[in-house]
Amino acid sequence: MPQLTLEEIASSLGHLAGWSYDTNTLTKEWVFQDFREAMAFINTVAEMAEAANHHPDIANTYNRVRLRLSTHSEGGVTEKDVALARKIEDSGIGARERRSVERRVEDRRAADRRQEERRQGSRRK
Repeated sequence: MPQLTLEEIASSLGHLAGWSYDTNTLTKEWVFQDFREAMAFINTVAEMAEAANHHPDIANTYNRVRLRLSTHSEGGVTEKDVALARKIEDSGIGARERRSVERRVEDRRAADRRQEERRQGSRRK
């Protein structure tokens, strides 16, 4: 599978939100609420990559995950990289984790409000 030209890469990036081209790789970083969510994301990406027989470079630092896609045997970005990036995006796994974080934050706020209301109610008695 031949390397894509810079024009082909640029065209592909127009359909891959948040991805960039850097030193012969397609790259994207996600930030999650915590380590557990970052690892869940990594494991899901690993399953997709294994099914596609294509293995990205994955870096994890606590709640941050950075993927770098490159077809090593071709020395750069090929359609295989674009296809995996597209599959990751189409799956919504990164967005799903962010929605999960937002839902937990809202749940915490609601719990804090209920606790404060209980405190206020007990002070009035």
